[in-house]
Amino acid sequence: MSPVRAPRARRRRFAIYASASGSYFLREIRHLLACGLRAAGAAAREFDERGGFAARADWHVIVAPHEFFACGRGTILRASPWPPGVILYNTAQPGSAAFAFLRRLLPRAHAAWDIDFDSSKRLRRECWRTAHVPLGWVEGCRLFPPPRAHVSRTIDALFVGSLTPRRDRFFRSANRVLPGSRVYARVADAPPRVRRSRLGLARRAKIVLNIHRRDEPYFEWHRAVLHGIAQGALVISEPTNASPPLLPGRDFVTASLTEFPSTIRRYLSSPRAAAAVAARGLRTYRSSCRLAVILRAAVAALG
Repeated sequence: MSPVRAPRARRRRFAIYASASGSYFLREIRHLLACGLRAAGAAAREFDERGGFAARADWHVIVAPHEFFACGRGTILRASPWPPGVILYNTAQPGSAAFAFLRRLLPRAHAAWDIDFDSSKRLRRECWRTAHVPLGWVEGCRLFPPPRAHVSRTIDALFVGSLTPRRDRFFRSANRVLPGSRVYARVADAPPRVRRSRLGLARRAKIVLNIHRRDEPYFEWHRAVLHGIAQGALVISEPTNASPPLLPGRDFVTASLTEFPSTIRRYLSSPRAAAAVAARGLRTYRSSCRLAVILRAAVAALG
């Protein structure tokens, strides 16, 4: 008599959503989360708000709910009944209007995953079911092509983001104090053709600049890591809050905004030192920030 085999456990099915009309980088985050969940053993598919909630999903991960539920058909979904298993993936900075929007949605969700370490701790202290899920490394994900050699890169310094008054003041002054350097700034609302080229720009940059939108310290994972450290660039950032496992001074460089010009000049004139910090950051990221490991723990905590 043949032995009776136990049926294989069905893989958990995840639907990951990002707004079709929202910021371009949120769709990159959606794709990375989908890659990480598949690497963690789950089934994952990507959606936007136009088709509503997916019918055959155990869990529904909403990337940046402050955009998803405020744009297009997302406003209708916000007011409609939600399916069980909604997970809000927060990318908003505490103290912002977007973070206040998230708070109003938390009672309707099963859990929250937060891109930021300090923000996730804050929500846990308030007794919400929360996990810290940073933008970790996934082998084979299309967002991580092999990085170019640091010395062969043709852009000295790159910044991609929306233009705020404090950022505008910096770039106006940088034009005067960084003569001859190829500093490339691109605002976030560029046309689609330019948006598609941003990963290519990051791969050509020796230095990626991380300049905060506001005066408060914050670690912008998408800019500093996905388009910076993960692409083999040296990241020069304003002081940030905690971003484990990445450490300032080891994996990236921090300086005040007034020190940015001199810091940029120092590393452009010392290419070996710049390449060494960039390489350490990439090693730490690939070895100690594996998204599949992070997500297995986050999924186990869902209950």
